[in-house]
Amino acid sequence: MSKLNWHSIKAWWFDPTTKRLGYAVLLSTLLHFLFIDQSGWVTLSKFPSPFQSIDAELVALPPHPVAAQQQSETALNEQTQAEPAVKELPEAVTENVAEPVPESTTYAPASSEPLVDEAVVEVASSEVIAPEAAGAEAEQALTLPDTTADVKKPQPFTMVETDFDVLVNHSPERVGTAKIRYAKSNDQRYELTWSVSLTGLISLVYPDLLQTSQGKVTEAGLLPDYYLYKFGAREEKSYQASFNWVDKEVALQSTKGTKKVPIADNVKAGHIQDFLSFMYQFMFAPPLEDMQMYLTNGRKLSLYDYGFEGEELLELKFGTVNTYHIQHAKADSEDKTELWLAMDYQYVPVKIRKTEKDGTVIEQIATRLKFETIENETLLP
Repeated sequence: MSKLNWHSIKAWWFDPTTKRLGYAVLLSTLLHFLFIDQSGWVTLSKFPSPFQSIDAELVALPPHPVAAQQQSETALNEQTQAEPAVKELPEAVTENVAEPVPESTTYAPASSEPLVDEAVVEVASSEVIAPEAAGAEAEQALTLPDTTADVKKPQPFTMVETDFDVLVNHSPERVGTAKIRYAKSNDQRYELTWSVSLTGLISLVYPDLLQTSQGKVTEAGLLPDYYLYKFGAREEKSYQASFNWVDKEVALQSTKGTKKVPIADNVKAGHIQDFLSFMYQFMFAPPLEDMQMYLTNGRKLSLYDYGFEGEELLELKFGTVNTYHIQHAKADSEDKTELWLAMDYQYVPVKIRKTEKDGTVIEQIATRLKFETIENETLLP
């Protein structure tokens, strides 16, 4: 049986088909060992492997000698130019000059990890100008004009009459007219009247308004005796203020009765006005000399601070007018009044804007200005 098997195997081996198959298997095995020897097996060939690994790393190149020299010279020149500017500053100024902050500590790109060590940022931030100093610079951006120049002050007007167009909520369409008239008599008394009349549907909401102010003209300006505020025909919208300068008190009268408010002893003359005389007191005391005043609207007497908003050039129907823009408001109230005072016409108002508590804005813009003055008038005692 074994002899038969051996002959069978021998016959199978010498069969041409079997030989070709065997040679193919041997050749395939040899080629695998020759060309794929990266597996760590025993190398059967002495030829070098066609696959070789390359080890590489990025290395920063040294600066070009010429470029490095130019950069060094530029830095040296900049330092040389900067040094005299610092040396020329006064000693008090140089103490507050902050060294430049590196850009990486001021502007950092968005990243989940910080690019600069926190300790470095803290050191750099100590060199930045304090927020208080920055705020002080912002407050100084709008500076008050210099009004201390020694210029001969003109005699205040003896009569000023101004006509206005009335606009509502910044609409260019006129909804009514207004007139303010100031007149000074020979006995050193004044009278002011302000009438506002609206037309159309808005007159149903805002009836005619009348304000009057009467008093004396003194060296300190206007000294009111009586003030009336009358809004329409309704008695509950009528208020009066009577000034008693002997007893130093103001009597406020309305439908609810009369109450007396004392005037403090330290209040200077001219620093208590009603809402109407306040606007024409600037003929006697320019608006930027003292920006605080006691005002009454007939219901109460309160201390008001008014602020300087800037100089503005208004294009009015009768010409171009340089103005000071001021506003006054109480801290505990949402309504405010803004005035544009004509610099070339003794600071009389040529534009008035009132913002109500409900947000309604009523503007009065001058369309006509008439005034009289007596240059040789006897000076005030």
